[in-house]
Amino acid sequence: MRKQSAFITNQYGFFLPYVMFITTLVFILVTSSVTIYKNDVQITYKLTEQIKTQTLMQMGYTKFKENVDGLENKTDTIEYMFPDGTVEITYTIKGKQEIQAQFFIKTNNTENQNQYNVTLFKDDKV
Repeated sequence: MRKQSAFITNQYGFFLPYVMFITTLVFILVTSSVTIYKNDVQITYKLTEQIKTQTLMQMGYTKFKENVDGLENKTDTIEYMFPDGTVEITYTIKGKQEIQAQFFIKTNNTENQNQYNVTLFKDDKV
């Protein structure tokens, strides 16, 4: 009688390649999900900072517009403190009606500063 091959009859290591393949696939899926979640958290943080910056811009603009009639100097800097950050406005009065203003906005959570250049007219409504 012929001796049977050990490869055909011995199946103790037969499932190892399948287990390794499935383990590798699960590991890749978990790693990519964690990376996607990390990126989503970072995007959400940056979006909330942008919304805070835009809100501070509007709040500073409105407060500056309310006080535009009381401006005494031709060029000056005004700083407004809000709960979410600070708005520093450097303005220059160009004529009787025109005011050139630079808004420097800094939120409480970030080190960077955003800058906006705005031209205001005294007869505009708030």
